[in-house]
Amino acid sequence: MSEEKAVATRMGERGLEMLTVDDALRFAKTVCAEGLVPKSMATPGKVLVAMQTGMEVGLSPMRAINSVVVINGAPTWKGDAAVALILDSGKVTGNFNTRYDGEGDGASCTVSIKRGGQVVSGSFSVVEAKRAGLWGKTGPWSQYPKRMLYYRALGFLVRDHFSDVLYGFRTSEEAEDIPQREVAAAVIPSEDPLLDEVLKAPAIEAPKVEPATVEEDVPPLEVLARNEPTVEEMERVDEFTEPVSDEPPSNHEWVARVEDLMAEKNFDAKGKKATLKANTASGSLKTATIEELKAMAEKLETL
Repeated sequence: MSEEKAVATRMGERGLEMLTVDDALRFAKTVCAEGLVPKSMATPGKVLVAMQTGMEVGLSPMRAINSVVVINGAPTWKGDAAVALILDSGKVTGNFNTRYDGEGDGASCTVSIKRGGQVVSGSFSVVEAKRAGLWGKTGPWSQYPKRMLYYRALGFLVRDHFSDVLYGFRTSEEAEDIPQREVAAAVIPSEDPLLDEVLKAPAIEAPKVEPATVEEDVPPLEVLARNEPTVEEMERVDEFTEPVSDEPPSNHEWVARVEDLMAEKNFDAKGKKATLKANTASGSLKTATIEELKAMAEKLETL
């Protein structure tokens, strides 16, 4: 390794300090190889786009990767990331307000906040969702329709009134519902061979971990006895070893996990009741099976 490469990447107070494109490329490849991004983002090029987009608004590389999603060839902001960037911009007063009005086909959601002394808002209704073919669509629109109304209202708000903060990018929740267009596979060569390599790189699959196998040739007991650690060695190990439980998570722990996720996603009483009814046979957390709780937790984590 040359001296230039040896000093290119440094470990600073907030983690790695990448100083060259080569540093960023190696970091992007590592993130993809370790399975730290969704399959739709598992190419070094998409990870670099996410990093660059986030860094332009002051985000660290890892925070950028978790805030930016490349959809249909364009970067987008996750809804929660867009909210955080706007609140940190210094351009608003107070917090976002969410209001749900009406019921059935007349239901709608409005998200508002105060900017420059004026309240700005965005709205989205069930009627609009049906007109766009979203209402009842397989996926989040069927599982969490109220939450999706919120994300669409938020998307209109941030695009209409905060394009200067978010560079005019859509929210990922809105972009995912837009029909995908065909993107040309050809890559126009640039003057930077390293950048061309990034653009052409295929998706990197996370390494498959083979299950451990038990050796058939087990040493006799007398051989094991000769390698047995001393009492003093065992005592030193015990000082730094925490007891580990082999028992799987209990029903109570899964209940607590689901409750924490619902609170994190701002579910109200009505939303919780609807979610339990749709995902459990009993309609109750306390009487739900571990399999039902685990499946529900996995769905909530994707929101």
